[in-house]
Amino acid sequence: MALATHVTDRFGTNSDFLRGLTNQDDDDASTVNTTRLGKAATAAEGQFVIHAQKAYDDTDQAHIEAGVVGVIAYLRLWSSKQGSSEGALSDFRDTLAALAKTDTRKRIQPKKADPVEDADDDDLFAGLSPKTPKVGEST
Repeated sequence: MALATHVTDRFGTNSDFLRGLTNQDDDDASTVNTTRLGKAATAAEGQFVIHAQKAYDDTDQAHIEAGVVGVIAYLRLWSSKQGSSEGALSDFRDTLAALAKTDTRKRIQPKKADPVEDADDDDLFAGLSPKTPKVGEST
């Protein structure tokens, strides 16, 4: 499902709020301007790469929630009549930065069941420890 669709699912296709944000030049509009909504969704998705350091993922609930906020922030910025536009965009970017920090906490899982028990010291320290002569061997 596209980000613009998530926005209309949250606010409704006949929402006065969305209608006002997407039709800032037409106070008598009766529908949401889907072209402007789509452009705002594209702009919000583009910010993910810059501030969250990863592409927007439509299957990740955290991405969807942040993306909806971003779409509204862009619509507010472009309409400049529905609240603080610069603050909303700044908050969206802060959310993406926090999302980047959260995603980097994911850890790589070991391939072996017990990495300590299965570890071969020669493999772990290859190239790190100096070669020592064997007993009876001269240097």
